[in-house]
Amino acid sequence: MLIATEKKTGSSLYGSYDESTLNDFIASFYSPEFIDEFGEPEIEVSPNVQQIIQRDEVRSRISGEVGDSDTLLGTTADGVQLLLFGFCQLVVKLNAASTLAEVREAAGPFNALATSFLTKVESGEVKLPFQVKGLESVVEDIESRATAVAEVLGGN
Repeated sequence: MLIATEKKTGSSLYGSYDESTLNDFIASFYSPEFIDEFGEPEIEVSPNVQQIIQRDEVRSRISGEVGDSDTLLGTTADGVQLLLFGFCQLVVKLNAASTLAEVREAAGPFNALATSFLTKVESGEVKLPFQVKGLESVVEDIESRATAVAEVLGGN
């Protein structure tokens, strides 16, 4: 993976660096004599690498301030199970419903929860990551990852 390019010579620097380790690498790569004679090399980090570094920094902050991957996975699993349970309950009751009153009753068990949750989201008390990332971006990620996984599973 191309990490950075030294501007004067165009030499590529390979490896996995953040800002401080890249500076450490430069110090080890260039001798003090070289730096004395030619000056400190200017390093330009490629835009895709800057994105990787920024993403890693955000993930590190999330891990430190919110929870590690296992904690986040547990919360995600709880959410998915809650949705599946509520959805299955709704489908079974809707399938048996023959009147509008029965349809409304089918939605009853999760209506209070849904109303409370939506009120908190709409007021800004609860913020959802997809709102910050942007719906279009999130849907594109879902589509590309789902397609890639399906292709691996399908042997393509």
